[in-house]
This record gives sequence, structure tokens and C-alpha cells, in this order.
Amino acid sequence: VGPSGVGKTALVWELSRQMSKRKINGEIWETTASTMIKELTGQTGWQDSLALLCSEMAGQNYFLFIRNLMELFEVGQYEGSNVSMADFLRPYINQGALNLITECTEEELAKIQLRSPNYTDVFQIIKLQEPQEDLEDIIVNKVLDLAQAGQIKFELQAIKETIRLNRRFSPYAGFPGKPIRFLESILLNIKSIGKRQTITGKQVIEHFCEEAGMPNFLVDPEIPMDLKAIKTDFKSELFGQDQAVEHVVNLIGSVKTALSRTGKPIASFLFIGPTGVGKTEMAKILAKFTFGSRNRMIRFDMSEYSDPYAITRLTGTNYFTDGVLTSAVRREPFCVLLFDEIEKAHPNFYDLLLQILGEGRLSDSRRQLVNFCSTIIIMTSNIGAAGLMSNRISWRNEMDNELINNHFVNAVQKHFRPELFNRIDQVIPFEPLSKETIRYVIERELAILKKREGIRFRNMDYHITDEAIDYLAEIGFSTKYGARQLQRTLREYLVIPLSKKLNLLEFDEQIIVDVLLKNNEIELCIESDPLSLDLLMEKLDIINQADEASELRRSMCKLMDGYCYLNMRSELDILERERKSL
Repeated sequence: VGPSGVGKTALVWELSRQMSKRKINGEIWETTASTMIKELTGQTGWQDSLALLCSEMAGQNYFLFIRNLMELFEVGQYEGSNVSMADFLRPYINQGALNLITECTEEELAKIQLRSPNYTDVFQIIKLQEPQEDLEDIIVNKVLDLAQAGQIKFELQAIKETIRLNRRFSPYAGFPGKPIRFLESILLNIKSIGKRQTITGKQVIEHFCEEAGMPNFLVDPEIPMDLKAIKTDFKSELFGQDQAVEHVVNLIGSVKTALSRTGKPIASFLFIGPTGVGKTEMAKILAKFTFGSRNRMIRFDMSEYSDPYAITRLTGTNYFTDGVLTSAVRREPFCVLLFDEIEKAHPNFYDLLLQILGEGRLSDSRRQLVNFCSTIIIMTSNIGAAGLMSNRISWRNEMDNELINNHFVNAVQKHFRPELFNRIDQVIPFEPLSKETIRYVIERELAILKKREGIRFRNMDYHITDEAIDYLAEIGFSTKYGARQLQRTLREYLVIPLSKKLNLLEFDEQIIVDVLLKNNEIELCIESDPLSLDLLMEKLDIINQADEASELRRSMCKLMDGYCYLNMRSELDILERERKSL
């Protein structure tokens, strides 16, 4: 009994080797539950075949080694019979007629005892723990044996780099098995290519980054990370939040230099500020930067988890259901976890958050351990935003950044328990958007609008004047609602009027759309393109030429498959051989 990768199977293999070496009478037969159900099932089921197997092994020096005991409880049942293979073997095990060696984890052992009490009482339980001493030597010796068998060399630095990466991002995966399997996968990839080479630490990092989706410069200590360039990239996608970008990038820098504490998530942030200022957008940008895609962000709307029963859905409501949170992280261990509007969650969620932020792990309803050390935890909240935007007494219209920071930090400290607040790496306040920032935001929203299917796949030339953009930015500016008010403005003044006019036109018609500002109102001018007929005729010519080329290609293929062509090729080959023989 022990964690995955700790050496349970290796212990049995060593037992077999020692028995053979010392010429001890006995044999160990290894199998799995899935193999047994496949090979033993006949016309009358699997029971007769399994009973025959047990009778043949009785009284002999044979040991049956089944790789996973829990699997025995999951196979063999069918409609009309609830007896699994494990239940069928129980009388033979109790009578001592079957020498059984098997393995499982601590969590699986707890499940077995819950499902079938006293089943494991007849077993001699040997518990294995992760070796604390000479761990590196164990991994090095095993990997060198694998490399020698595969005629491939490993640099010692490559093995040390593997241990470092697994310690940092998968501390609960099971040592020494996890790094050995990782290096074994690299070995198999190189053998499939058919090249003999030495595996270096650089190749290990590249393989790990390819598997995890993380950028090389964030993992490889030899590659410098230009924080200034990263800040510029972040600011090009998120406008008006320079201070928030500064905090996020600085914390990423501490992760890069391995100065952050291990055994916990890569980083944890609490984004706090008014609605529509870019908190969720920052999470998406961070997912793209860290893991290569915005889709590597898993979002949970915490307003859906406002009661105690809903909180149990995160880890599983009962033994037979998967937890929404735990199963998502198990499927995508390298991701950004976004808990949106965390203040709306039930207080029981904060207890789960304490485990995630403190130790980087969480157990689901089946008592299976889920590793959060490869994730970035982001929480968003509007706590304190209402008090910031109202009842302000000041001689200045603009708010000082330090005043904003202190206001939000105080609001967060009042709302969250001290033990939870202390586990958050950084509380990052987001400032209300200014009028200058709204101008950049609207330009980006208009660029996104041009990429929508209704414009991109239509024969349309779309233009909008700077005056119209300034007007939309002015009426769409709201300190209270941020960029969401701007999106509503674009939908009301631009998208809906444009859709009404486009519905009156043919889809294939070539048109020109001009968005103008006249008398302080947005006006849409749509007219047919005078060159549309010429463009249509040009497209038809291209299509006709393509059809003609396709017809010629088909005719050529038929000619090459014909008897005359093949006969000519044959005669040419005969003549060529005769010429060479002269």
C-alpha cells in the first residue's frame, strides 16, 4: 500500500528476481483485472474459468500478482449478478488456497474497506512511503539502467533537472516513479526516431514545456526573462491597468527565479476592483502567456456556489460522482483557475480554498488527491468598489493610486478571515477606467467587431471616422460600469442599426459601409460598390479558369492510367535497359 510511483510493483519484481537468483522454489504470475476478465470469460461466464485457475494454483508454490486490487472490485459484475471478481476470490483467499499479491493506494484501500468490510484483514499489509534518503541516487541508477538498455546516454544534469521540475510542479505525483516515467517517455520518443544521442538538461526542459504548455523562458533558468518586454505585451492587451500589470509580472518574475515557495500553486492573486475594468481579461492574458492559450483558463462563477450543497459539487456530492473542480484540474493540471466574484460563494468554500492555497492539494469525495501545484489561482471580487465610487470627499476629481490600494486592501481584510488573506500571494487592485483609456478600449472592440462572421465573410468595405469613435467613447464612458457600458453602447448605436440595414441587402452584394458623426448622432451610410460588377466578373473568370485547370488535370490522370501510356513507359524501360547493357 502506498502512493502511485513509490515502488510497489518494483518491490514485487525484485522479489521475483531474488527468488530466481537464490533458486527459491516458486513462481509469481503477474496479471491485471482487465486481462483476467478478457481471458477467462467464456460461454458460461468467467466464474468457472476462475475457479479452475484457483484450484490449479492451490497447494502449489504459485503466487498470483494482480497489479491493482481496486480493479478486481470493478470487473465481473453484470446485470443479474453483483458479484465481482474480488468477491468471488474471497473464499479462496480466506481458506489460504490462493497466494495473492496485490497493490493499491491509501485512498483505494479506504474505498475497499468501505465497500467490503474485513476484506483486507487476511492480507499482510506492507505500507511503502516515498524514500527520503538517497532519492536522487535511486532515480539516477534506474534511469542509467534504462538508458544502457536503450543504448542512449543521459547527462546527470538531465536527471537533476527532471527531479527539480517534478518537485516544483508535481510534488504529490509519487517519487521516484514520476521522474523515472517522465525520462522513460523521452527515451521512447528518441528510440522511435532511431537516433543515438545524449539526452541533456535542455531537452528535458523542452519536453516538459511541450507537455505542460509552459514557455521555455519561464522554466529554463539559463534563459533570461525580459520583464520590461513582458509588461509591454500585457499593457498592449489590457489598457489602463499599469499597476496591476506591474504586480502580476513581478510575481511571475519571482516564479521564474525559483524564489517562490514550493508545495503550493504557482501563484495566487486576488483581483479586486469595479466591474468592467479588465479583471477577467487579465486572467485570460495570463493563461495565454503562461500556458500558451486563453482556453487554458477554467472559470467558476461563484454565484452558482452560494449554498452548502453547491459547494459539495466542487469535490463531488457522493462517492460515485466526480467533483466539478477536482475533475477539471485532474484533466488539465497546467491551467489558470478563475474563481469569479468570490464574495458571492458560501463561506464553506473558503475552507477548501485554505487547503488549495496552503498546500496545493485537495481530496475529492473518493478521497483521491488532486494536485494544484501546477495551477495559477485567480480570484476576482467587487468588494469595496461601491464604497470607492460613492460618498467621496476630495478637492480633486482623480483618485490617488495609493488611496485606491489602501481602500481595497482594507475592504478585503475586513471581508476575509486572516488565515485566508495571508495565503494569497498578492491582492491586486484594479483602477476605474479613465476617458483616455476608454479610447484605446473602443478601438480594440471595433477591431474585434470587424472579425465577426457577419463582416469578415461578407463583401463589405467597412470604415468608421475618428469623430464617430470619439463620440462613442464619450457616451460609452462610465466610471461605475467600466468597459461593459462601452460594449452596450456599441451594441445600441452601431451593431443593431448595422444589422437592420444589412438584413435588407443581398448577402453576395458588394457594399461600402461608412460610420459617420452628423449632428451629434451616429449615422450609417451603406451604398453599393460601383466596382462590384467588375469584381464579380473577375471572380467568375478565376472560377472558370480553376474549373478548366481541374478538368485538364483529370484528363491527364486518365491518360496516365491508360493502356497506351503504360505500354509506352514499359517499352521505354526496355530500351533503357538495352542501352545500358551495350
